[in-house]
Amino acid sequence: MKLVVEKDCTLLELLKLSFPDSSTRTLRHWIKGERVTREGVVLSRTDAPLKEGETLLFGKKEVLELVEGIPVLYHDRWLIVIDKPRGLLSVPAENDQPHALGILREGFKTPHIFAVHRLDQDTSGVLLFARGKMAEERFD
Repeated sequence: MKLVVEKDCTLLELLKLSFPDSSTRTLRHWIKGERVTREGVVLSRTDAPLKEGETLLFGKKEVLELVEGIPVLYHDRWLIVIDKPRGLLSVPAENDQPHALGILREGFKTPHIFAVHRLDQDTSGVLLFARGKMAEERFD
């Protein structure tokens, strides 16, 4: 889950606003459990300062797995779902810029990963990849 900071605050203040039905003890437990990241870095202090406009990822620790700095939201035998950051290409271009497809192929140590769709370089968001030709063909 993405949390966007609407005004300067601390991590605990943001969680209290985002999850008003949760106790402070529960929210502190979530922070201690490494469930919140900013740009791939785990936020482990309740008083961590946050700036307006920053985007945080929130979820169970295993959901926040990273492959070379890219948050992997889900993966199984057939699919990989990532949260593509702004500025990263989805697939190779004519230049030698890094791209999500190449990073995933290297991170998962297989050339059998295929883009199901693409997002513009300046767009962040959820991106789906197929693991293997059979999975890719299912999305055609």
